[in-house]
Amino acid sequence: MSSSPSRLCPDEIHINDADRSSEVFGVLRDHSLTSIRSRFAFLKTLNQSIEQLVLPLTDMRTNATHPLSTAALLHSASTILFYDTKMAFLKRMLDHSNHRGSSYIAPELSLDPLETIEVDKPASSGQFLQAAKGLSSVTSAGLRVKVATGGDPVFPLRVHLRGEQVLGSGGSFRHFMWLMARELQSPLVDLLMPCPSAAANRNKGKFILKPGPMTYSDEKLLIFFGQLLGISLRSDIPLAVDLMPVFWKSLLGRQLDAKEDLRATDILTYNYLRRFSEIETKEEFATLCFEADLCPYYFVYTSLPGDEVELCPDGADVPVTWENRREYVDAIRALRLSELRCEARIAAVQCGLYSVVPLHVLAVLSPADLETRMCGIPTVDLDFLKAHTTYVAGIKDTDLHIEYFWNALENFSQDQLRKFIKFACNQERLPIRCSCQEGNSSSVHVPPYPMKIGPPGGRGRADSRYIRVETCMFMIKLPPYSTQEIMTSKLLYAINCREDPLTDL
Repeated sequence: MSSSPSRLCPDEIHINDADRSSEVFGVLRDHSLTSIRSRFAFLKTLNQSIEQLVLPLTDMRTNATHPLSTAALLHSASTILFYDTKMAFLKRMLDHSNHRGSSYIAPELSLDPLETIEVDKPASSGQFLQAAKGLSSVTSAGLRVKVATGGDPVFPLRVHLRGEQVLGSGGSFRHFMWLMARELQSPLVDLLMPCPSAAANRNKGKFILKPGPMTYSDEKLLIFFGQLLGISLRSDIPLAVDLMPVFWKSLLGRQLDAKEDLRATDILTYNYLRRFSEIETKEEFATLCFEADLCPYYFVYTSLPGDEVELCPDGADVPVTWENRREYVDAIRALRLSELRCEARIAAVQCGLYSVVPLHVLAVLSPADLETRMCGIPTVDLDFLKAHTTYVAGIKDTDLHIEYFWNALENFSQDQLRKFIKFACNQERLPIRCSCQEGNSSSVHVPPYPMKIGPPGGRGRADSRYIRVETCMFMIKLPPYSTQEIMTSKLLYAINCREDPLTDL
Protein backbone atom coordinates (compact mmCIF):
# COMPACT_ATOMS: atom_id res chain seq x y z
CA MET A 1 0.00 0.00 0.00
CA SER A 2 1.38 3.39 -0.99
CA SER A 3 -0.35 5.25 1.84
CA SER A 4 -1.07 4.64 5.50
CA PRO A 5 -4.56 3.38 6.48
CA SER A 6 -4.89 6.53 8.59
CA ARG A 7 -4.99 8.57 5.36
CA LEU A 8 -7.79 6.54 3.80
CA CYS A 9 -11.40 7.63 4.01
CA PRO A 10 -14.08 4.96 4.52
CA ASP A 11 -15.73 5.99 1.25
CA GLU A 12 -12.55 5.04 -0.60
CA ILE A 13 -13.05 1.37 0.28
CA HIS A 14 -14.53 -0.62 -2.59
CA ILE A 15 -14.96 -4.40 -2.76
CA ASN A 16 -16.27 -6.03 -5.91
CA ASP A 17 -17.63 -9.54 -6.39
CA ALA A 18 -14.24 -10.87 -7.45
CA ASP A 19 -12.71 -9.61 -4.20
CA ARG A 20 -15.45 -11.22 -2.12
CA SER A 21 -14.90 -14.58 -3.80
CA SER A 22 -11.14 -14.50 -3.18
CA GLU A 23 -9.54 -16.33 -0.28
CA VAL A 24 -8.08 -13.10 1.11
CA PHE A 25 -11.42 -11.31 1.48
CA GLY A 26 -13.60 -14.38 1.94
CA VAL A 27 -14.27 -13.48 5.57
CA LEU A 28 -16.06 -10.32 4.36
CA ARG A 29 -18.36 -12.21 2.02
CA ASP A 30 -21.44 -11.93 4.27
CA HIS A 31 -20.91 -8.28 5.21
CA SER A 32 -22.33 -5.32 3.35
CA LEU A 33 -20.07 -2.58 2.03
CA THR A 34 -21.67 -0.14 4.48
CA SER A 35 -20.83 -2.44 7.39
CA ILE A 36 -17.22 -2.81 6.21
CA ARG A 37 -16.79 0.94 5.85
CA SER A 38 -18.29 1.56 9.29
CA ARG A 39 -15.94 -0.94 10.88
CA PHE A 40 -12.94 0.63 9.15
CA ALA A 41 -14.03 4.10 10.33
CA PHE A 42 -14.22 2.80 13.91
CA LEU A 43 -10.81 1.11 13.70
CA LYS A 44 -9.25 4.21 12.16
CA THR A 45 -10.58 6.45 14.95
CA LEU A 46 -9.54 3.92 17.58
CA ASN A 47 -6.01 3.68 16.21
CA GLN A 48 -5.62 7.44 16.03
CA SER A 49 -6.74 7.82 19.64
CA ILE A 50 -4.47 5.03 20.87
CA GLU A 51 -1.47 6.36 18.96
CA GLN A 52 -1.93 9.96 20.12
CA LEU A 53 -3.40 9.59 23.62
CA VAL A 54 -2.79 6.11 25.03
CA LEU A 55 0.54 4.72 23.83
CA PRO A 56 2.61 7.82 24.76
CA LEU A 57 1.30 7.63 28.36
CA THR A 58 1.46 3.86 28.88
CA ASP A 59 4.34 2.09 30.56
CA MET A 60 4.49 -1.12 28.53
CA ARG A 61 6.83 -2.69 31.12
CA THR A 62 3.78 -3.54 33.25
CA ASN A 63 2.40 -5.85 30.56
CA ALA A 64 3.87 -9.08 31.96
CA THR A 65 3.44 -8.33 35.68
CA HIS A 66 0.00 -6.66 35.80
CA PRO A 67 -2.57 -8.55 33.69
CA LEU A 68 -5.24 -5.87 34.27
CA SER A 69 -3.02 -2.95 33.28
CA THR A 70 -3.48 -0.78 30.21
CA ALA A 71 -0.26 -2.25 28.84
CA ALA A 72 -1.69 -5.78 29.10
CA LEU A 73 -4.88 -4.62 27.39
CA LEU A 74 -2.92 -3.09 24.51
CA HIS A 75 -0.89 -6.28 24.25
CA SER A 76 -4.02 -8.41 23.93
CA ALA A 77 -5.59 -5.95 21.46
CA SER A 78 -2.57 -5.85 19.14
CA THR A 79 -4.51 -7.57 16.35
CA ILE A 80 -6.83 -4.55 15.91
CA LEU A 81 -4.00 -2.03 15.84
CA PHE A 82 -2.80 -0.98 12.40
CA TYR A 83 0.71 -2.00 11.48
CA ASP A 84 1.58 1.66 10.95
CA THR A 85 0.31 2.52 14.43
CA LYS A 86 2.64 -0.05 15.95
CA MET A 87 5.58 1.05 13.82
CA ALA A 88 5.09 4.70 14.79
CA PHE A 89 5.18 3.70 18.47
CA LEU A 90 8.23 1.49 17.89
CA LYS A 91 10.13 4.29 16.15
CA ARG A 92 9.32 6.78 18.87
CA MET A 93 10.51 4.43 21.61
CA LEU A 94 13.67 3.47 19.72
CA ASP A 95 14.50 7.13 19.18
CA HIS A 96 13.90 7.90 22.87
CA SER A 97 16.20 5.04 23.91
CA ASN A 98 19.09 6.39 21.84
CA HIS A 99 22.26 6.24 23.94
CA ARG A 100 24.88 7.33 21.45
CA GLY A 101 25.96 10.91 21.94
CA SER A 102 27.35 13.16 19.24
CA SER A 103 30.89 12.62 20.55
CA TYR A 104 30.62 8.83 20.55
CA ILE A 105 32.69 7.07 17.90
CA ALA A 106 30.61 4.41 16.16
CA PRO A 107 31.86 0.80 16.53
CA GLU A 108 33.63 -0.42 13.41
CA LEU A 109 33.91 -3.88 11.89
CA SER A 110 36.53 -4.70 9.30
CA LEU A 111 35.64 -7.51 6.87
CA ASP A 112 37.31 -8.93 3.78
CA PRO A 113 34.69 -9.49 1.02
CA LEU A 114 37.00 -11.88 -0.84
CA GLU A 115 36.89 -14.36 2.02
CA THR A 116 33.23 -15.07 1.24
CA ILE A 117 34.11 -16.66 -2.11
CA GLU A 118 36.88 -18.93 -0.86
CA VAL A 119 36.28 -22.64 -1.34
CA ASP A 120 36.55 -25.08 1.60
CA LYS A 121 37.33 -22.34 4.09
CA PRO A 122 37.27 -23.36 7.76
CA ALA A 123 34.22 -22.38 9.85
CA SER A 124 36.37 -20.14 12.03
CA SER A 125 37.03 -17.87 9.04
CA GLY A 126 33.34 -17.14 8.40
CA GLN A 127 32.27 -13.51 8.39
CA PHE A 128 29.51 -14.20 10.92
CA LEU A 129 31.95 -15.61 13.47
CA GLN A 130 34.44 -12.80 12.84
CA ALA A 131 31.71 -10.17 13.26
CA ALA A 132 30.50 -11.81 16.48
CA LYS A 133 34.03 -11.71 17.85
CA GLY A 134 34.45 -8.10 16.76
CA LEU A 135 31.25 -6.94 18.49
CA SER A 136 31.82 -8.93 21.69
CA SER A 137 33.78 -6.04 23.21
CA VAL A 138 31.32 -3.32 22.15
CA THR A 139 28.95 -1.99 24.82
CA SER A 140 25.25 -2.17 24.01
CA ALA A 141 24.93 1.61 24.43
CA GLY A 142 27.15 2.05 21.38
CA LEU A 143 24.59 0.22 19.22
CA ARG A 144 21.55 2.15 20.46
CA VAL A 145 21.07 4.82 17.83
CA LYS A 146 17.96 6.49 16.51
CA VAL A 147 16.16 4.73 13.69
CA ALA A 148 18.07 5.40 10.47
CA THR A 149 16.43 8.03 8.24
CA GLY A 150 17.38 10.37 5.44
CA GLY A 151 19.99 10.27 2.72
CA ASP A 152 22.96 9.96 5.10
CA PRO A 153 21.63 7.76 7.92
CA VAL A 154 23.49 6.91 11.13
CA PHE A 155 23.78 3.15 11.52
CA PRO A 156 24.52 1.22 14.75
CA LEU A 157 27.99 0.39 13.46
CA ARG A 158 30.36 1.14 10.62
CA VAL A 159 31.49 -1.63 8.33
CA HIS A 160 34.84 -1.38 6.59
CA LEU A 161 35.32 -3.64 3.58
CA ARG A 162 39.04 -4.19 3.17
CA GLY A 163 40.36 -3.53 -0.31
CA GLU A 164 37.30 -1.57 -1.43
CA GLN A 165 37.16 2.14 -2.13
CA VAL A 166 33.67 2.86 -0.80
CA LEU A 167 32.18 6.32 -0.47
CA GLY A 168 29.56 6.51 2.31
CA SER A 169 28.53 3.85 4.78
CA GLY A 170 25.17 2.68 3.45
CA GLY A 171 26.29 0.21 0.78
CA SER A 172 28.87 -1.58 2.93
CA PHE A 173 26.50 -1.77 5.92
CA ARG A 174 23.69 -3.25 3.79
CA HIS A 175 26.17 -5.73 2.32
CA PHE A 176 27.13 -6.70 5.87
CA MET A 177 23.49 -7.38 6.83
CA TRP A 178 22.96 -9.43 3.66
CA LEU A 179 26.11 -11.42 4.35
CA MET A 180 25.11 -12.14 7.96
CA ALA A 181 21.72 -13.47 6.84
CA ARG A 182 23.29 -15.64 4.16
CA GLU A 183 25.80 -17.23 6.52
CA LEU A 184 23.17 -17.73 9.23
CA GLN A 185 21.20 -19.93 6.85
CA SER A 186 24.24 -21.88 5.67
CA PRO A 187 25.98 -24.88 7.27
CA LEU A 188 28.84 -22.52 8.13
CA VAL A 189 26.98 -21.25 11.21
CA ASP A 190 25.39 -24.17 13.03
CA LEU A 191 22.58 -22.25 14.75
CA LEU A 192 19.64 -22.95 12.43
CA MET A 193 18.29 -26.06 10.75
CA PRO A 194 15.88 -26.46 7.82
CA CYS A 195 12.22 -26.74 8.74
CA PRO A 196 11.43 -30.48 9.21
CA SER A 197 8.26 -30.13 7.12
CA ALA A 198 10.48 -29.43 4.10
CA ALA A 199 10.93 -33.22 3.87
CA ALA A 200 7.23 -33.35 2.95
CA ASN A 201 7.59 -30.45 0.50
CA ARG A 202 6.13 -27.88 2.92
CA ASN A 203 7.76 -24.64 4.06
CA LYS A 204 10.84 -25.31 1.97
CA GLY A 205 13.53 -22.70 2.51
CA LYS A 206 12.33 -21.98 6.05
CA PHE A 207 14.43 -22.50 9.18
CA ILE A 208 14.07 -23.03 12.92
CA LEU A 209 16.55 -22.77 15.76
CA LYS A 210 18.56 -25.96 16.01
CA PRO A 211 17.64 -27.58 19.35
CA GLY A 212 19.98 -29.50 21.60
CA PRO A 213 22.57 -28.83 24.30
CA MET A 214 24.04 -25.34 24.04
CA THR A 215 27.79 -24.82 24.26
CA TYR A 216 29.47 -21.63 25.42
CA SER A 217 30.33 -20.78 21.80
CA ASP A 218 26.73 -21.38 20.74
CA GLU A 219 25.51 -19.01 23.42
CA LYS A 220 27.85 -16.24 22.27
CA LEU A 221 26.75 -16.64 18.66
CA LEU A 222 23.06 -16.67 19.61
CA ILE A 223 23.55 -13.45 21.59
CA PHE A 224 25.16 -11.92 18.51
CA PHE A 225 22.21 -13.15 16.42
CA GLY A 226 19.89 -11.31 18.81
CA GLN A 227 22.02 -8.19 18.47
CA LEU A 228 21.70 -8.42 14.68
CA LEU A 229 17.92 -8.50 15.03
CA GLY A 230 18.09 -5.37 17.18
CA ILE A 231 20.46 -3.73 14.72
CA SER A 232 18.00 -4.45 11.90
CA LEU A 233 15.28 -2.60 13.86
CA ARG A 234 17.44 0.46 14.46
CA SER A 235 18.92 0.56 10.97
CA ASP A 236 15.56 -0.26 9.32
CA ILE A 237 17.41 -2.69 7.06
CA PRO A 238 15.89 -6.18 6.86
CA LEU A 239 17.94 -9.14 8.06
CA ALA A 240 16.76 -11.53 5.35
CA VAL A 241 16.37 -14.76 7.33
CA ASP A 242 13.38 -17.04 6.71
CA LEU A 243 12.36 -18.35 10.12
CA MET A 244 9.19 -20.24 11.00
CA PRO A 245 6.49 -18.53 13.12
CA VAL A 246 7.45 -20.71 16.12
CA PHE A 247 10.67 -18.71 16.41
CA TRP A 248 8.92 -15.34 16.50
CA LYS A 249 6.27 -16.58 18.92
CA SER A 250 8.95 -17.90 21.28
CA LEU A 251 10.98 -14.70 20.95
CA LEU A 252 7.96 -12.67 22.12
CA GLY A 253 7.09 -15.17 24.85
CA ARG A 254 3.86 -16.30 23.16
CA GLN A 255 2.44 -19.78 23.60
CA LEU A 256 2.84 -22.23 20.73
CA ASP A 257 -0.25 -23.82 19.22
CA ALA A 258 0.15 -27.53 19.90
CA LYS A 259 -1.76 -28.38 16.72
CA GLU A 260 -1.15 -25.69 14.12
CA ASP A 261 2.50 -24.93 14.93
CA LEU A 262 3.38 -28.63 15.00
CA ARG A 263 1.60 -29.22 11.71
CA ALA A 264 3.36 -26.29 10.04
CA THR A 265 6.82 -27.10 11.38
CA ASP A 266 6.91 -30.91 11.51
CA ILE A 267 4.10 -32.33 9.39
CA LEU A 268 5.53 -35.86 9.57
CA THR A 269 5.34 -35.99 13.36
CA TYR A 270 1.92 -34.33 13.25
CA ASN A 271 0.55 -37.00 10.90
CA TYR A 272 2.19 -39.75 12.94
CA LEU A 273 0.47 -38.54 16.12
CA ARG A 274 -2.83 -38.03 14.34
CA ARG A 275 -2.90 -41.67 13.29
CA PHE A 276 -2.56 -42.74 16.92
CA SER A 277 -5.11 -40.18 18.10
CA GLU A 278 -7.76 -41.32 15.60
CA ILE A 279 -7.61 -44.96 16.68
CA GLU A 280 -10.89 -46.03 18.34
CA THR A 281 -10.55 -49.79 18.83
CA LYS A 282 -7.89 -52.30 19.82
CA GLU A 283 -8.22 -53.90 16.41
CA GLU A 284 -7.29 -50.61 14.71
CA PHE A 285 -4.30 -50.28 17.02
CA ALA A 286 -3.13 -53.79 16.14
CA THR A 287 -3.55 -53.02 12.44
CA LEU A 288 -1.49 -49.84 12.81
CA CYS A 289 1.35 -51.75 14.44
CA PHE A 290 1.18 -54.46 11.78
CA GLU A 291 1.24 -51.96 8.88
CA ALA A 292 4.28 -50.23 10.33
CA ASP A 293 6.05 -53.54 10.95
CA LEU A 294 6.72 -52.30 14.48
CA CYS A 295 5.04 -54.40 17.08
CA PRO A 296 5.29 -53.31 19.73
CA TYR A 297 6.21 -49.62 19.63
CA TYR A 298 8.35 -48.36 22.51
CA PHE A 299 8.48 -45.06 24.38
CA VAL A 300 11.30 -43.64 22.27
CA TYR A 301 11.23 -41.08 19.47
CA THR A 302 13.73 -39.39 17.21
CA SER A 303 14.63 -35.81 18.17
CA LEU A 304 15.00 -33.08 15.56
CA PRO A 305 18.82 -33.40 15.58
CA GLY A 306 18.36 -37.13 14.86
CA ASP A 307 18.99 -38.72 18.27
CA GLU A 308 16.80 -41.39 19.85
CA VAL A 309 15.16 -39.93 22.97
CA GLU A 310 13.47 -41.95 25.70
CA LEU A 311 10.07 -40.47 26.44
CA CYS A 312 9.98 -41.77 29.99
CA PRO A 313 12.45 -43.48 32.35
CA ASP A 314 13.74 -46.63 30.63
CA GLY A 315 11.45 -45.79 27.72
CA ALA A 316 13.34 -48.13 25.39
CA ASP A 317 11.96 -51.01 27.44
CA VAL A 318 8.39 -49.68 27.81
CA PRO A 319 6.10 -50.92 25.03
CA VAL A 320 3.24 -48.85 23.68
CA THR A 321 -0.07 -50.57 24.34
CA TRP A 322 -3.70 -49.80 23.77
CA GLU A 323 -3.96 -48.59 27.35
CA ASN A 324 -1.00 -46.15 27.32
CA ARG A 325 -1.15 -44.98 23.70
CA ARG A 326 -2.41 -41.53 24.69
CA GLU A 327 0.51 -41.07 27.08
CA TYR A 328 2.78 -41.99 24.17
CA VAL A 329 1.17 -39.36 21.92
CA ASP A 330 1.33 -36.70 24.65
CA ALA A 331 4.99 -37.49 25.36
CA ILE A 332 6.00 -37.14 21.69
CA ARG A 333 4.04 -33.90 21.35
CA ALA A 334 5.67 -32.51 24.52
CA LEU A 335 9.13 -33.48 23.24
CA ARG A 336 8.62 -31.82 19.86
CA LEU A 337 7.06 -28.63 21.27
CA SER A 338 9.91 -28.38 23.76
CA GLU A 339 12.39 -28.60 20.89
CA LEU A 340 10.47 -25.97 18.91
CA ARG A 341 10.35 -23.60 21.88
CA CYS A 342 14.09 -24.07 22.35
CA GLU A 343 13.88 -22.05 25.58
CA ALA A 344 17.57 -21.87 26.49
CA ARG A 345 18.60 -20.79 23.00
CA ILE A 346 15.72 -18.32 22.70
CA ALA A 347 16.82 -16.80 26.01
CA ALA A 348 20.29 -16.19 24.53
CA VAL A 349 18.78 -14.54 21.43
CA GLN A 350 16.57 -12.39 23.68
CA CYS A 351 19.63 -11.37 25.69
CA GLY A 352 21.28 -10.01 22.55
CA LEU A 353 18.09 -8.41 21.21
CA TYR A 354 17.22 -6.64 24.45
CA SER A 355 20.74 -5.24 24.75
CA VAL A 356 19.97 -3.18 21.64
CA VAL A 357 16.18 -2.74 21.85
CA PRO A 358 14.23 -2.20 25.11
CA LEU A 359 12.12 -5.27 25.90
CA HIS A 360 8.83 -3.49 26.54
CA VAL A 361 8.67 -1.71 23.16
CA LEU A 362 7.90 -5.03 21.44
CA ALA A 363 4.83 -5.76 23.61
CA VAL A 364 2.34 -4.36 21.08
CA LEU A 365 3.78 -6.33 18.16
CA SER A 366 2.47 -9.67 16.97
CA PRO A 367 4.93 -12.37 15.86
CA ALA A 368 4.06 -11.59 12.24
CA ASP A 369 4.65 -7.85 12.84
CA LEU A 370 8.07 -8.54 14.33
CA GLU A 371 9.10 -10.83 11.47
CA THR A 372 7.96 -8.31 8.85
CA ARG A 373 9.76 -5.43 10.55
CA MET A 374 13.01 -7.30 11.19
CA CYS A 375 13.26 -9.48 8.10
CA GLY A 376 11.11 -7.73 5.52
CA ILE A 377 9.22 -9.76 2.94
CA PRO A 378 10.90 -11.86 0.24
CA THR A 379 8.83 -10.34 -2.57
CA VAL A 380 9.57 -7.04 -4.27
CA ASP A 381 6.57 -4.70 -4.61
CA LEU A 382 7.35 -3.05 -7.92
CA ASP A 383 4.52 -0.51 -7.60
CA PHE A 384 5.83 0.59 -4.19
CA LEU A 385 9.37 0.85 -5.57
CA LYS A 386 8.15 2.86 -8.54
CA ALA A 387 6.31 5.25 -6.21
CA HIS A 388 9.56 5.73 -4.27
CA THR A 389 11.82 6.48 -7.22
CA THR A 390 13.17 9.90 -8.15
CA TYR A 391 14.77 11.00 -11.40
CA VAL A 392 17.81 13.30 -11.36
CA ALA A 393 19.99 15.34 -13.68
CA GLY A 394 17.35 15.95 -16.32
CA ILE A 395 15.95 12.42 -16.46
CA LYS A 396 12.13 12.22 -16.57
CA ASP A 397 9.77 9.35 -15.92
CA THR A 398 8.33 9.89 -19.40
CA ASP A 399 11.66 9.31 -21.17
CA LEU A 400 11.56 6.37 -23.54
CA HIS A 401 14.45 4.50 -21.94
CA ILE A 402 12.79 4.89 -18.51
CA GLU A 403 9.70 3.21 -19.92
CA TYR A 404 11.95 0.44 -21.24
CA PHE A 405 13.48 0.13 -17.79
CA TRP A 406 10.18 -0.35 -15.96
CA ASN A 407 8.83 -2.65 -18.68
CA ALA A 408 11.86 -4.89 -18.20
CA LEU A 409 11.41 -5.01 -14.42
CA GLU A 410 7.71 -5.79 -14.75
CA ASN A 411 8.61 -8.88 -16.77
CA PHE A 412 11.24 -10.07 -14.28
CA SER A 413 10.57 -12.94 -11.91
CA GLN A 414 10.73 -12.31 -8.17
CA ASP A 415 14.15 -13.95 -8.06
CA GLN A 416 15.39 -11.60 -10.77
CA LEU A 417 13.89 -8.60 -8.96
CA ARG A 418 15.72 -9.58 -5.76
CA LYS A 419 18.94 -9.78 -7.74
CA PHE A 420 18.26 -6.33 -9.16
CA ILE A 421 17.71 -4.88 -5.67
CA LYS A 422 20.90 -6.57 -4.48
CA PHE A 423 22.77 -5.15 -7.47
CA ALA A 424 21.42 -1.64 -6.93
CA CYS A 425 21.66 -1.19 -3.14
CA ASN A 426 23.35 -4.28 -1.67
CA GLN A 427 20.29 -5.78 0.02
CA GLU A 428 17.76 -8.28 -1.28
CA ARG A 429 14.74 -7.04 0.69
CA LEU A 430 13.34 -3.56 0.93
CA PRO A 431 11.28 -2.00 3.74
CA ILE A 432 7.56 -2.28 3.02
CA ARG A 433 6.74 1.12 4.49
CA CYS A 434 8.17 4.61 4.40
CA SER A 435 7.56 7.69 6.54
CA CYS A 436 6.43 9.57 3.44
CA GLN A 437 3.26 7.43 3.52
CA GLU A 438 1.97 9.58 6.36
CA GLY A 439 1.36 12.41 3.91
CA ASN A 440 3.76 14.84 5.58
CA SER A 441 5.72 16.60 2.86
CA SER A 442 8.62 17.18 5.29
CA SER A 443 8.98 13.48 6.11
CA VAL A 444 12.30 11.94 5.18
CA HIS A 445 12.49 8.61 3.44
CA VAL A 446 13.39 5.35 5.12
CA PRO A 447 16.77 4.16 3.75
CA PRO A 448 17.57 3.07 1.13
CA TYR A 449 14.59 4.88 -0.41
CA PRO A 450 14.22 6.65 -2.69
CA MET A 451 15.77 4.81 -5.59
CA LYS A 452 17.39 7.35 -7.90
CA ILE A 453 17.83 7.04 -11.63
CA GLY A 454 20.28 9.32 -13.37
CA PRO A 455 22.32 9.52 -16.57
CA PRO A 456 25.61 7.65 -17.00
CA GLY A 457 28.86 9.52 -16.60
CA GLY A 458 31.54 9.73 -19.28
CA ARG A 459 31.17 9.41 -23.00
CA GLY A 460 30.45 6.76 -25.56
CA ARG A 461 27.60 5.25 -27.54
CA ALA A 462 24.73 4.42 -25.16
CA ASP A 463 23.99 0.93 -26.54
CA SER A 464 27.58 -0.18 -25.93
CA ARG A 465 27.69 0.96 -22.30
CA TYR A 466 26.79 -0.89 -19.14
CA ILE A 467 24.54 -0.02 -16.23
CA ARG A 468 26.44 1.26 -13.19
CA VAL A 469 25.28 1.81 -9.63
CA GLU A 470 26.21 3.64 -6.46
CA THR A 471 24.94 1.29 -3.79
CA CYS A 472 25.35 3.77 -0.92
CA MET A 473 22.88 6.12 -2.62
CA PHE A 474 20.65 3.52 -4.32
CA MET A 475 21.57 5.30 -7.56
CA ILE A 476 21.12 3.68 -10.99
CA LYS A 477 23.23 5.24 -13.73
CA LEU A 478 21.17 4.21 -16.71
CA PRO A 479 22.31 4.75 -20.32
CA PRO A 480 19.51 5.73 -22.73
CA TYR A 481 19.36 2.43 -24.61
CA SER A 482 17.64 2.62 -27.97
CA THR A 483 15.42 -0.48 -27.75
CA GLN A 484 13.54 -2.57 -25.21
CA GLU A 485 15.61 -5.64 -26.08
CA ILE A 486 18.90 -3.89 -25.34
CA MET A 487 17.59 -2.52 -22.03
CA THR A 488 16.42 -5.98 -20.91
CA SER A 489 19.66 -7.70 -21.94
CA LYS A 490 21.80 -5.07 -20.18
CA LEU A 491 19.77 -5.40 -16.97
CA LEU A 492 20.02 -9.19 -17.06
CA TYR A 493 23.75 -8.95 -17.61
CA ALA A 494 24.09 -6.54 -14.68
CA ILE A 495 22.16 -8.64 -12.14
CA ASN A 496 23.61 -12.00 -13.19
CA CYS A 497 27.22 -11.16 -14.01
CA ARG A 498 27.93 -8.41 -11.53
CA GLU A 499 26.29 -9.69 -8.38
CA ASP A 500 27.21 -8.08 -5.05
CA PRO A 501 28.66 -4.79 -6.33
CA LEU A 502 30.42 -2.92 -3.55
CA THR A 503 31.55 0.16 -5.40
CA ASP A 504 30.94 2.08 -8.58
CA LEU A 505 34.07 0.89 -10.36
